[in-house]
Order: sequence, then C-alpha cells, then structure tokens
Amino acid sequence: LSLPNDSSLEDTVADVASAEKLARDALHILSSLDPGTQHNVQPVLILCIYPWSTPSLHRLSRSYHVCASRQLVAEACLRSSRPEDARVFLTDAVKDLPGNYEAAFALAAFHLRIMLGNNGNDGNGAKKTRTLLLKAAKMGIDTVAKPDPFALLGVWYESQKDASRAKGCYQKALAI
Repeated sequence: LSLPNDSSLEDTVADVASAEKLARDALHILSSLDPGTQHNVQPVLILCIYPWSTPSLHRLSRSYHVCASRQLVAEACLRSSRPEDARVFLTDAVKDLPGNYEAAFALAAFHLRIMLGNNGNDGNGAKKTRTLLLKAAKMGIDTVAKPDPFALLGVWYESQKDASRAKGCYQKALAI
C-alpha cells in the first residue's frame, strides 16, 4: 500500500469544498422561494419545487427540500472537520421540519458520534443524545418501523454500561 500523493489529497479537499458549495447554493435557492410570493420567483428557480396545487402542500414540499439541503451541508461540514457548523445545520433541519424522521435521526446520530468521541464523558450531552435517539426511534415506529435508532440506542446504553438495555435495543433492531 502506498500513501496518496499531495495532489490526490488536494483533489479530495477540493471535492469536499465543491460539494459543500453546491449544497449551500441549493439551500440558498430553496430558502429564497417563499410560497407566499411564488408568482414573483423566476421560472428557472421553481423547477426544484414540485408544482403543488395548494399553498400548504407547496410549503410542505419546500420545507422538506430545505431540510434535506441542510443535511447535505451538515455532511459537507463534517467532512471538512467542522462539527459545530454541522450541528447548527442539523438542528436547523429538525426545526424546519420537526416531523421528518431522517432529520431527527441524523441529528441523533451526530450527537452520539460526538458523545462517543468524548468517551461518553459528556454529562448533559449523553442525556440529550438519549432523548434524540428515543425521539427518532418513536418517529421510526410511527411510519415504517426502522431499526437504526434502536441499534444506536443499543450503542448508547452500552456506552453507559447498561448491558441489559443495550441487549434489548439490539434485539429490537434485529426484530424489525
């Protein structure tokens, strides 16, 4: 095996920067589309929103796309080693669309990642992580049962030295 040369590392950094710029541009465009002033928006920009017939469906569609764009920007921030920026974008994604499972799960997984990176010594962060994971698990059950939050809850309980609850979460994840 050989180490990558400097030019390939630069390409990777350039790719991450390019991905972040594209995600931020998409977020900016979506954020600028106000459903109340839809008739003032240039037609080119409207192509990224489905042509819903009612304002409430249009707002919901816009919120979903803004939420997804925030998650993309957060992922780019993580790849650029900027976890605090990622946290802001993931938190805003959940605020934009509180009922969105993917946004809630992404924020919960992010908090678990940070907590485990601190060796579980994050006091209030550990409690918040557990709360976010439980919320994502409940949201996952309310739609189509999703095992991922339960698997991560198992990891959380394991990090807190609660083997019996960890085992229960892992079993639940496998049963789904």
